[in-house]
Amino acid sequence: MTASPQRATASPDLLEQRDFKGQWWSKPGHRSVRLSEVRNLCITALRGAGLNDIDAAFTVDTLLDKDLQGDHLRGIADVPRWVSLFRSGEVEPNPKLKILKETGISGLIAGDAKGFYLSLGRQSMEMCIQKAKREGMAIVGVRKNLGTLAPLFKMAAAEDLIAFGTIQGPPSIAPTGGTQPLIGNNPTGLGIPADTLDPLILDTAFSQTSATPVFSAAAQGLQVAPGLLLDSTGFPTTDPRAFAKPPEQARRGKASQYLASQPGAFVGGGSLLPIGGFKGYALALAFGLLTNVLVGEHPPEDRWDGEWYHKRPSSLLIAIDPSLFCDLQGFERGVDKELRRTVRSRRRTGVDRLYYPGQRSQAMQAKLKRQDRLPLPANVRRNLQRLAKECGISSDLRTVPSSSPRKAENT
Repeated sequence: MTASPQRATASPDLLEQRDFKGQWWSKPGHRSVRLSEVRNLCITALRGAGLNDIDAAFTVDTLLDKDLQGDHLRGIADVPRWVSLFRSGEVEPNPKLKILKETGISGLIAGDAKGFYLSLGRQSMEMCIQKAKREGMAIVGVRKNLGTLAPLFKMAAAEDLIAFGTIQGPPSIAPTGGTQPLIGNNPTGLGIPADTLDPLILDTAFSQTSATPVFSAAAQGLQVAPGLLLDSTGFPTTDPRAFAKPPEQARRGKASQYLASQPGAFVGGGSLLPIGGFKGYALALAFGLLTNVLVGEHPPEDRWDGEWYHKRPSSLLIAIDPSLFCDLQGFERGVDKELRRTVRSRRRTGVDRLYYPGQRSQAMQAKLKRQDRLPLPANVRRNLQRLAKECGISSDLRTVPSSSPRKAENT
């Protein structure tokens, strides 16, 4: 049944869209626990489920960075699910890269349907970094949705490399004027190292919202704000079920980024609105060609349908050594100068300060890490306590006062 357009009303059941200061689906005011306790618990649990030490720490730090910037839908809440998936054998925690084609500056990595995406992403970026440091630049295609780009960009920036990446997302955007969601929102971005400032980290999709919070709203029976979705007839709607229908295990607020990416989740027939109207659709289509055609394994024409994505997603990573063009130190100092000039420029009335991409999230993460404090929703903390009990891990997840944080411990 086609969902009809709905008009937004002032209602507690409406997830309001917020300004640039945070995710529209985030809610402030959560109680804090010690960050070091959560980190140690999750790393220990993942190790016990079979994940190697390097990827256990990389995974937890990647997920925690989401929580530290207020995005609890795509953060540490998924650790219990990954522990279960590793133990059951549904996901291989320690996949090895299978190289299909390789040159001095390039590599093509085979897809691994069961391989853990964060491990594959880390290994693929390490390969890209090594080639770029040796040859000046490198490009690596991976027949896998690597899930997130920001931690991979940070890896490259730490090695004084510029990084570019794009990921093929599930078919979720309709062509402008069309009604059928054929194009992924295709997260794309850049990581650019700086001298004394945090690197510029741009990791963004070409839709007004990511799919995960819409999926979560559908699981909880909530409406979303106007301007995010179209229904199956191409008209605006605030009903997330017009776009996504979560499986039964995702009901009652248990939706996650992992579940949102599984086959059968995007069955509402609606679509995500692209950023910038036609321009956003055009960008999503163009960058999608770099993954689903350049890197991806082409399906037969008669099998090109919505389920194809879930079988053959792809990602593309590029790393560039700035010294190919200029002095590295001079380049990074120049980046600092341009970023400072940008954020110190004249502001509109009512705007406290300006930010460059990635600046605010990195500052929030660094501040809470110094304080050893992690605000967490109550349900996430309960699930982590349950995980600790099931795994036999001693962990103290009691609320800590924000006024007297404890110094972080190293793992």
